[in-house]
Amino acid sequence: MKKFLTVLLALSVVFTYSFSAVGTAFAADRTDTQYLADLAKAEQQVLSDLAGEYALAKAQVIHDGDKTYTDGTYVIAGAEWLKQLDVLYADTQKAIKARTVSLQTTNAFNENKDDSIVLTTKYDDVTKDSAALLTALYAANGPYAFNAAKAQFATDKAQYIAAANSVDRSIYSTTEQKEAYKEITEINVAANKNPKAYADAIVAGVVAKINAVVIEKTAVVASDVATQYTNIKTMFDKYIDKAAEKYIIKEGADDKAIPVQNILSLIEEQNANAQIAANKAALKADLASKIATAAQDEEVIGYTAEADKYAAWCKARDAYNEVMTYLIENGKISTVKPFPDITVTKDAATGAYVAIEGKTEDTKTNYQAVVAAVEKIKADAAAKKAKTYSDGKPMYDAELVDKALKAAVDAEYAKYEEKEYKPTTEISVPVLDYDTSFEKLHAKAVIDSKVKAEEMEYNNVPFYAVEWAKVIEAVNAAKAAIDAAETKADIEKVTKEVDGTLDIAIKKIQTKANINDLFGSAGALQDAADAIYDDLSAYVNYINANKDSDDQITTPFAGKSDLYGWLAEKGARTVAEVKALYNEAKAEIDKTPTNGQKAADRTAAIAAVKALIDVLPSPLTAKVDATDAVLAAKKAYEKLAPKGEAIAELTTEKTKLDNVIDAIAKLYDAEINTKYDEASKNGIDAADAPIFDEIEKLNDIYKSLKGNDSTNYANVATAKATLKTAELNAVVEAINAIPAAVTLGDKAVVEAARKAYDAYVAKYTDYTDPVNGNAAAKVTNFSALLMAEAMIKALDVNAVESLKVKASSKAVKGKITVKWTVKGDASGIDGYRVYKSKKANSGYKFMGKTKKLSMANKKDLKKGTRYFYKVRAYKVVDGKTYYSDYSNKANRIAK
Repeated sequence: MKKFLTVLLALSVVFTYSFSAVGTAFAADRTDTQYLADLAKAEQQVLSDLAGEYALAKAQVIHDGDKTYTDGTYVIAGAEWLKQLDVLYADTQKAIKARTVSLQTTNAFNENKDDSIVLTTKYDDVTKDSAALLTALYAANGPYAFNAAKAQFATDKAQYIAAANSVDRSIYSTTEQKEAYKEITEINVAANKNPKAYADAIVAGVVAKINAVVIEKTAVVASDVATQYTNIKTMFDKYIDKAAEKYIIKEGADDKAIPVQNILSLIEEQNANAQIAANKAALKADLASKIATAAQDEEVIGYTAEADKYAAWCKARDAYNEVMTYLIENGKISTVKPFPDITVTKDAATGAYVAIEGKTEDTKTNYQAVVAAVEKIKADAAAKKAKTYSDGKPMYDAELVDKALKAAVDAEYAKYEEKEYKPTTEISVPVLDYDTSFEKLHAKAVIDSKVKAEEMEYNNVPFYAVEWAKVIEAVNAAKAAIDAAETKADIEKVTKEVDGTLDIAIKKIQTKANINDLFGSAGALQDAADAIYDDLSAYVNYINANKDSDDQITTPFAGKSDLYGWLAEKGARTVAEVKALYNEAKAEIDKTPTNGQKAADRTAAIAAVKALIDVLPSPLTAKVDATDAVLAAKKAYEKLAPKGEAIAELTTEKTKLDNVIDAIAKLYDAEINTKYDEASKNGIDAADAPIFDEIEKLNDIYKSLKGNDSTNYANVATAKATLKTAELNAVVEAINAIPAAVTLGDKAVVEAARKAYDAYVAKYTDYTDPVNGNAAAKVTNFSALLMAEAMIKALDVNAVESLKVKASSKAVKGKITVKWTVKGDASGIDGYRVYKSKKANSGYKFMGKTKKLSMANKKDLKKGTRYFYKVRAYKVVDGKTYYSDYSNKANRIAK
């Protein structure tokens, strides 16, 4: 290989010749004719030497055949090397002849009149370092280098996927596998995908990266291809490492972990699998032998002679077999426990035969008890899965029941040797909770807390507008899913921080950093943006040409990164979209004010801020009534200096502003302290809530002035916890004040309790705090309030529906007056509705409503016509209207 590289090196660097190198020196009085003749001889000699070197190199390639690139990355076919050699030979010939032409000029003759003639090839700048030589060779023939890398990649890809597909995933832990997937790759791969899908995902990702390099670059140098190829190998190796670390086979009584050393080399793994299968088969054979031997022994004893006695023995034998088989299948044991000594005796109380496993306390076993317990556990699991609420909704999550069942059975089968055996017969699974009102609001509040719309940030990660729209779409979809959720488990599936529905959706959206990388990485997108930047810079120079400094403009795109950001904000994600924004970017420059205008605007803004501060009172005389003016001045100054930098022209004014702020803040601080003393004078109770509300408002003003809580607010924060407890107690007491036997006379008490409850819940509910934020849950006697409200409603409805109305009427010229009396308690009704018709039994239309006991009809009366009237009482309860029966039909002929 070294000799071959040397020949290539010759082709690249030895073609720098002087005429003296071929044995000719020129005299000082050489003519231009002689110069041209010598030049022709030098060219002929160089071409001849080149042909010789080419022949040697070609022979070397043919002799050595296929070659490996220096770092072992590429395997290159000899035939391909010959093609490259031919290209290099032809290019060098052209370069030598072109150099000759360039020397056939008067200037060249004058320059070389007394010196040697030098023929320079295009490889003069290549050093004698073989690595640099190969880099240059690949740079000139990038597509070939890339194709070579792709060919090798295809080979490894096929090997990788074939190996991955051969893996028996059943021997691996699902949880560990999921974690391994999560840690191994940058590519989002669902945890439930099989090895082929995982391998394909890695392959697709790397191919996309390599293709991106080829698309963005006209010539791919060897180092670029090598880097991409190395990335592939790194991913494969990382998968191998994680497999060895995370995927384990457990074997033996000590639960020894056997790591899978190499997922691409399955020989050892297959051997391990075969060994495990063989071990299980051997253990099962040993188990069968022990059972058979025990059966023969018992025949001698004579248990088979009595059916009941033998049945008891068989029951003990079957229990032993079930426990041992389970432990073998699940890799929990490496040897089969001896068959227990079984004694069959008659139970004195029941008269039934019972098999006792083990003759002494030291050898006693619990095979039968374990099997019985497992049966009860399975029955309990089945019952839980079948159990539903009255509306048919499942009471337990079937998946959680199955997981709990597996864990309980595993634990129970392992307990057969315990002397103080305590069977487990039930599994512990939380009941599904369909009362999710707080949880839903909490989940949505947590999402909202992560959304900063103005900054276009989600969970402190910034996005550009195009992608932000997708974030909001994902957020809204998540909220809709939360609203539709029936259980807390359903809500968690959406909101889970890792692998939750929303989390997965957000991860698929490109962040601001992702987009910046698109522009920041050398490639077609950056090239297009840079071209626009150059054009815009030239345009700014054109605008500023021959103008005074004040009439010139300062480009809004001070650097390329400014333009990148602007393009990203505008939604450019492709070369075409970048180019399409050129005119808009140019328009940004057109509307940029001149330096003089900017200076004038700044001067005016400074003057405006100065005016606001000048009218403020002295710090010594400042009162709280100046707060609005102070805040206005503070806001104006901060707008002028948003990053807190000092403004030299306003140094004096800023000092005054700070001093006035301090003076007024002290007044608020003192008032907060006074209010606090007032509230805590006789102990803090619910009656002090209005004072603390005032303190909150005062502190909010203090924070707007100083940016932090008042000095005296620390005491308030501590006292608020006491106040919260006091207000909670007041709500509980208000509900407790409702009599057990509620009447309509207790309506005011019930309404007062509801008002107190609603106020407390509204004040203290914090949906961002799942532990302490559910204020409603703190009111432990709330159900009593609901019951009382239901009773009041029932009494209200009953009161109106039980009323008896009796109507009468009187006619005078142009008017019929309807009057009625009511039997029953009508104090709680909302009023009466009166209906009118020309027929006694049909055609009644609503005439009006009133709280009085009469109504006059003056409209739509026709003299000589008889009119009929009926009345009923009504009351609106929870939005629904309830009525008494209709009154009798009063009638009169209109006069």
